Amino acid sequence: MISVPLPHKKKYYKHVLIIGPQTEIPYYIQLLKEKTHKSVRITGIVTYEGVTGKVDSRRVLGTVNEFEKILNNHLIDSVFIISDTFPHFEKAKEIIKLCEEEGIETSLITEFYKELAQKGMYDELYNIIYGMPIFNYNPGISPAGKAIKRAGDVILSIIALILLTPLFILIILLIKLDSPGPAIFKQTRVGEHGRHFEIYKFRTMYEFAAKKKASLLKHSEVDGPVFKMENDPRITRVGKLLRKWSVDEMLQFHNVLRGEMSLVGPRPALPSEVEKYKSWYRKRLSVKPGIMCLWQVEKRCATGFEEWMRSDIYYVDHWSLWLDFTILIRAIPAVIFGKGAK
Repeated sequence: MISVPLPHKKKYYKHVLIIGPQTEIPYYIQLLKEKTHKSVRITGIVTYEGVTGKVDSRRVLGTVNEFEKILNNHLIDSVFIISDTFPHFEKAKEIIKLCEEEGIETSLITEFYKELAQKGMYDELYNIIYGMPIFNYNPGISPAGKAIKRAGDVILSIIALILLTPLFILIILLIKLDSPGPAIFKQTRVGEHGRHFEIYKFRTMYEFAAKKKASLLKHSEVDGPVFKMENDPRITRVGKLLRKWSVDEMLQFHNVLRGEMSLVGPRPALPSEVEKYKSWYRKRLSVKPGIMCLWQVEKRCATGFEEWMRSDIYYVDHWSLWLDFTILIRAIPAVIFGKGAK
């Protein structure tokens, strides 16, 4: 039997940051609690004033002047901005632009929504929800798009896991015969909006691989915070074959089924890599990472890290079911012929 934990039902919480005047925040916290049926978790509070400690039992993470740092250091899916005065409205525009750059949904609670619509600042979706006027802006995949994408992920992953089980058993035997150590490798990666999860792969390296990485960094063939080396001495004989045809990644159908990944999306990064990201790279974290990505099928052997990031952000900005379908279809010859694999 394959020693991978079975997919489990995991409760998904929407992590929300609330920004606003200290006196107004408790009212909106109560509304969120009443209307969202515990599906929302409030990450913390950001105030316009220099308030410290807690507001309505929620931790104050800082002021709006520290917003970018706060955004990058906490798990945040959505930002609620309470803006009742014109100076606050001006600050809200800056916050929305920062969230747009990183692919974070924003909801502006304000009486200025009519002015926003008239200026045509965004392709806004305006509704009266939660009993309050909200200007909602989602720079990533829409909720409906995410639901359809998730349904496709579940169906195709189940089919793939059923069909590939005999191959998985054979791969485990080959890995065991080739080198000592477990056949399945686990590693922490960064998912949607900074969520950490354990990724599954077939082991392609010797057990001493992690200790040897530091001495090989100077040989990396990709610029930026990632490490890739074509003739990496840590890779086993069987590992070279698994990597050539990307078979080592196929266990990630389990991650897809668990809801941590998607079939198509930016490849999941290591936490150490994300720590070195420029702010505009972080938009690739606004969607679930994927087994296959646009960069892999277009420029799998390209060495430009920023080119890779631009490809991922293009995917986020232009996502459609058709784009996912074309990436999956184009992945077939890329995998069969081992195009540019490392």
